[in-house]
Amino acid sequence: MKNLNTTTLVVISLIALHPAAAESSKVATDAVCEQLNNQAVGAMNAHKWRNAIARLNEALKLNPTYSHSRENLIMSHNQYGSELEEQHKYREALSEYHQALNLGPSKRFDATRTNAETLNHVNNAIRLLGKNPNDFRDRVALGDQARAANDLAGALAEYQAALELKNDPVIHTKIADLCRLMGKKERAAAQ
Repeated sequence: MKNLNTTTLVVISLIALHPAAAESSKVATDAVCEQLNNQAVGAMNAHKWRNAIARLNEALKLNPTYSHSRENLIMSHNQYGSELEEQHKYREALSEYHQALNLGPSKRFDATRTNAETLNHVNNAIRLLGKNPNDFRDRVALGDQARAANDLAGALAEYQAALELKNDPVIHTKIADLCRLMGKKERAAAQ
């Protein structure tokens, strides 16, 4: 609470005392999310992926359950990754694909296809880096590299892929450590 300013505390107090204020606040938050999402769609249409990603991240900070922004963010990371691949920036492309994977499964009607496309992008970028996406050691090495670069989402994605190839206690420990760093405490405990 020490990081909250006085205005924020007053707003929280008013919302707690007046349920109608809470509903009004939710409506206002959703309206801001919709506006940010619409700005992001404009940026996406103009292939300005960084701008779109920034707007969508803002929307998700306000409301992490705002599905339109989550779906568009997955799409933006994938599209930006594809653009980076075309520029032969394979490691950066892989990082964008990892970000898409970290957002979780798509909830769209074509979720299976969308998630499969992301995984195909990941595997292709790994091949372009001269690595084998079906090799345990390569996936661990990519995870270690991502971790060293403070790309936690990338490290997690690679360690999970390595674990699918081979059940290894060291990788379970690495995943648990990452989950703790990322604030995913229940998941860390499950490792």
